[in-house]
Amino acid sequence: MPQSTKRIFLLMVRYPGPFADAMVHCTRYGYTHATIGLEEDLNNFYSFMRKGFVVEKVTRYLKPGREPFPCALYEIPVSRKTYKRVRRLISSYTARKKFLKYTHFSLFWCFLGIPWALRNRYFCTEFVAEVLKRADVGYLPKHHALCLPKDFHKMPQTRLIFAGNTQTMVDHYALAESC
Repeated sequence: MPQSTKRIFLLMVRYPGPFADAMVHCTRYGYTHATIGLEEDLNNFYSFMRKGFVVEKVTRYLKPGREPFPCALYEIPVSRKTYKRVRRLISSYTARKKFLKYTHFSLFWCFLGIPWALRNRYFCTEFVAEVLKRADVGYLPKHHALCLPKDFHKMPQTRLIFAGNTQTMVDHYALAESC
């Protein structure tokens, strides 16, 4: 990778549960949650969950007595300029964190194929897609409010760098020590 190139990371995770099972069945894709990361150490990922805008750590998925979740990690090489745009966008979400909420409503419309974006309300993949589009990271063939986890691995510049489960990823990248 040329020195002028940076990387951003997309982490896809498969949650357990009936809603996730239905989503996997409907989309025919094994992952139900998307996050975006900027740091090479892979410790912080940004996304939306029921709590709203969150900074996630892969280790949060590890609980005693619970099976590790399936996951896939992708990298996207970007220029330094694009990387800075992504970082600024993430920082703007972080600064407005208390005003940002999760939306099930827009996700419902997404499954119907109707882009319904609400101000300051996102579901995980809508957020990741909006950041990628606003930072001009790559081509997504649909509106950000229609994106699902399966859409990100189809981007031509996206490269799979890890597939397994959350425990294997934590061990492989030695994430437990730095979290």
